[in-house]
Amino acid sequence: MKSYIVLLLLLIGCNIPHKLDDKWEPLTHVVEGPGGSGWVTTISPFVFVGDLEKFLEKRPVDSAPYNSILLHERWHALTQEEMGLEEFLLKYATNQKFRWEQERLGWYLEIELAMRQGHWIDPRIVKSGLKKYTPSLASDSEIDEWVDSVYNGSFVPPPGIKALLDSFE
Repeated sequence: MKSYIVLLLLLIGCNIPHKLDDKWEPLTHVVEGPGGSGWVTTISPFVFVGDLEKFLEKRPVDSAPYNSILLHERWHALTQEEMGLEEFLLKYATNQKFRWEQERLGWYLEIELAMRQGHWIDPRIVKSGLKKYTPSLASDSEIDEWVDSVYNGSFVPPPGIKALLDSFE
C-alpha cells in the first residue's frame, strides 16, 4: 500500500497535499492533479482537484462548501472501498446508470449538507454542473427533474445515504 501512495504522489507532482481530518476517512488528502481548475474527483484515499490553492480559497477548511464537497467525495471513496477500486472505476466508466446513481447520491449529500450548514447552492448551478459530465449522466430533462426533486424535498435517498448525512453532524 505504501508503494501505491508513493507512486500516486509521484504521478501528481510535487505539490504539498492538503491533509484531511480523520472524520473524512477513508479519504486522507486533497491533492492537485492534472487538469484545469474546477474539477474534483476521487480515487480513494485521495481527492484530486485541478488547482489546490483555488480549491481551498473557495472552500476554507470546515466551511460549508468544504464540508459538503468532501462529503460528496467521501461517498465515492466509501463505495470504492466497498466494491473494490478496480470494479468501481470500470463500472463508473462503462455503466451510465451506475454513474448517474453515484453522482445523484453524491450531489444529494453535497446539497443537503451545504443547506444544513447555511450555504445555498443555486439549483441552476447544480443542473449545469450535472449536464457537463462526459459522457453524459442522464438526459437534460431527467437531470432537471431530479434536481427539482431534491430542492422541493420529494427526493427520498436510500437509508444508507441519509445515515451518512446525519452522521456528519
